[in-house]
Amino acid sequence: MATAFPIPIPAWVKGAWHTIDTTLVEPYVSLLQYIENLSSGMSWMHVSVRIHNTSPAAVIQDDFFIGFDILNITGGLPDSTWTTSDFTTCETQLDSYINSVKATWPDWLTVTEYRWYVKSFNPLTTSKPFAPHGPPVRITTRSLTGTQSSYQAPQVAATTTERTAWSKHWGRVYLPYAGGAANVTAGGRISSANCTTLATAYQTMNAALAAADFQMVIASTQVDKTPSRQLLTVTSVQVDDVLDELRSRRAHNTVIRAIKP
Repeated sequence: MATAFPIPIPAWVKGAWHTIDTTLVEPYVSLLQYIENLSSGMSWMHVSVRIHNTSPAAVIQDDFFIGFDILNITGGLPDSTWTTSDFTTCETQLDSYINSVKATWPDWLTVTEYRWYVKSFNPLTTSKPFAPHGPPVRITTRSLTGTQSSYQAPQVAATTTERTAWSKHWGRVYLPYAGGAANVTAGGRISSANCTTLATAYQTMNAALAAADFQMVIASTQVDKTPSRQLLTVTSVQVDDVLDELRSRRAHNTVIRAIKP
């Protein structure tokens, strides 16, 4: 097994960065092509995409959020230093991704911000896996609006699964999803065309980021129920035709309430 990452890192490489005090379980290690240690205090970025809800009677609590973890790579190694150019490079790819998927969103949703947060692991001796880092280090405004005029409940979502080499350590992005015959089949499933659209959009973003030395990662904090600390590379993306639900996206205000004796 190789112990250093190639330059540039392939978009779908099976790899893991793990803290020096972490011991990886052999069956999991055998699934990886590359392993590299994270030095103490090494950090990455979590970008939170704010999606403003402008539906009738919506309040600020009705806004949606989706997020991605991105590791900066320099010379095949993790790099905690982010420059303005690094952020803008990633935001350009996020723009392309949002523009590709917003065709499946209702027109009462608009991406208004990218919020960037520093993320890093605590040592295994600390019960909380992630170190506190406070408010976002960067907020970038945007105005990217969904294009569908057909609607359904705001808590209905299309899921994009970020697969890693370890099947129990996958990520998931809950994208808003519009109703209507073009988007939902007679059986209440996501259309085949839209499954492909959502998967391709993520695939394109991941490949473009990797080409620019940024890696999409999933933070894992345990292995076989044993505390651990590692960043796993996203090895593939999966979009199923089954709609999901996020109860936290339920509307906070009631517009109509019918009460009968």
